[in-house]
Amino acid sequence: MDAELRRLERAGIRQTNGAAIKLRADVLRAWLRNGDAKALRAPIAAFERDLKRTLADAMAAGYLQGRLRARATARAARNKGLSLAKTLDDSMDDFADRLGIGPRDVQRLANYFTEQATARVVDAGSLIRSKLADAVADAIKSGDSVRTAAAAIREAMNASGLTNQNPYIAQTLYRTSLQESYAAAKWQANQEPEVQDMLWGYEYVATLDDRTTDLCIDLDGTRRKKGDAFWDRYTPPNHYNCRSQIIEVFNDDEIAIATRVPKVELPGEGFQVNFGKLFETPGVVLVA
Repeated sequence: MDAELRRLERAGIRQTNGAAIKLRADVLRAWLRNGDAKALRAPIAAFERDLKRTLADAMAAGYLQGRLRARATARAARNKGLSLAKTLDDSMDDFADRLGIGPRDVQRLANYFTEQATARVVDAGSLIRSKLADAVADAIKSGDSVRTAAAAIREAMNASGLTNQNPYIAQTLYRTSLQESYAAAKWQANQEPEVQDMLWGYEYVATLDDRTTDLCIDLDGTRRKKGDAFWDRYTPPNHYNCRSQIIEVFNDDEIAIATRVPKVELPGEGFQVNFGKLFETPGVVLVA
């Protein structure tokens, strides 16, 4: 699962990095040319449009990839010994072909996730506008020249996650959105009756390294039945850049035994949900 997501992530991060670096250059160019805060609106709007398209594509691809992963896992449970190591192409068209859906359904899926992406981009755009507005206001109040004020604008962009070296605000939105749709797809695929008949529950699995949050470290290894309320609050992703997953545990698995729920804080705002229950895919019929 991690390798699948990393492949999708690499393709999109290049696009988001490019869009963020272009925004930084366009904002500074517009300010130096006009010296007017209103001139900054156009490059920010262009960035939002580019980022929205990239996030929507990422979420649609992540969703289709998650459906394929859930299908492979269910087949492995029915047919002991079936390999799950098959390489999956990163193309949405390829995903769709394997799932037996046509171009119209792919477009419906992309349209649906465009709505989800829009909400995320609006929040990011608001942060960028706020930081730039404060920098411009301070520069005007201090009587700085247009060129001197550009330094304050650079710092404001750094503070909003738009550095040249690491435009992390765009990267974070991309990675987190991809994780949300991938997790949602797996959860929804596992609601199919033939899977439910075999499925006992899930185990929370964290990627353990020096970047792992305390929340995910504490939840790692937690196993609960499929209908347990635990999954309504703690199905990953549970924070920005979360890399944790839940893996299926089937009825005849030796580990099909519930563990205690550790005493942990709730995930942050916007993450105390099960994205498989939150997201819908209207008008898209996916083969189980």
